[in-house]
Amino acid sequence: MQLSHEAITSFQKLYLKKRGVELNYTEAEVVALEELKRFSLIYKPVPLEDREIFNKFNSENSDN
Repeated sequence: MQLSHEAITSFQKLYLKKRGVELNYTEAEVVALEELKRFSLIYKPVPLEDREIFNKFNSENSDN
């Protein structure tokens, strides 16, 4: 996976703002890719059928 120059420089700015650490371009690219890999491990889209079941269950229980 590759990130655009714009994505990496945006990540550098965000990382500095949120963490207070200034990363050079290469470090930012490595850290950003690690974060994306970590995110892809935990995030899976919820199938439409499951969302419909969840919404029905949630609306039934919110009335109580």
